[in-house]
This record gives sequence, structure tokens and C-alpha cells, in this order.
Amino acid sequence: PHLQGRHGKDGERRWHLWWLKIGEAAGAARVRMRGPPGNCTFIWEEENAGIEIDCGKADSHGTAVWLGKHGKSDKELSPFSRGVSLHDDGTVSPVGAQHMALGFDDGWALTSGGENRVHQNPMPTVVV
Repeated sequence: PHLQGRHGKDGERRWHLWWLKIGEAAGAARVRMRGPPGNCTFIWEEENAGIEIDCGKADSHGTAVWLGKHGKSDKELSPFSRGVSLHDDGTVSPVGAQHMALGFDDGWALTSGGENRVHQNPMPTVVV
């Protein structure tokens, strides 16, 4: 994961986000699945960060997928816990949007609730 940024105002709302991007296996994050495959979440234990889809827009093609954590202050951060389904064929879909899957869109990603379309290299993970 590549740090995207640390956002918000301490004492009100804070969140830290990491891009999920194509890269060398040696630099990969190890995530742990919590819950049953049909309705689980993934947690990156090293940073205590969980999977999230930008602004909850799980049904929008090209929306960025993050690892992140949030809370009122940096001292109280907990992992995001977006529900996803791990299918028998190895694909992952957001719960409630089974027709979508995590994938890539030639390096493009929608962020900020769809307001920004950014190009990244290496390619970020998005909902397709």
C-alpha cells in the first residue's frame, strides 16, 4: 500500500488512507479476512487499517478502493470495515453490489465521492 494521506481535523474527524496498487510481491500488505466469505472485511494488521470504497460508492465504476482507518482523533483510529464478498473464483465484490468487483481501470480512479478523476501509476485498485 502507498500512503495517500492523513485527513481531517484532530478532535473532530480524522482518517488515514492508503492506495492499493499493483506492485512487487515483496512490498505487498498482508491482510486478514474477518467474518464469513460472503460478508467479510479485510484488515491490514500492520497499520490496523481496513478496506473501504471511496465515500461508500460501491456501485460506481472506477471508484477508488482504500485501506484506511478513521476516528475522532489520531489516538482513537479504528479500521474501516467495508463489507465485501470473497467469491469461490477469487474475485471480491462489495456487499450490496455483487455485480461489481475489485479490479483496475487503466490507472484511473474516482476519489472525493466521484468529484475527482485521477490517473495513478502504478495502477490503483478500483470498483469495476
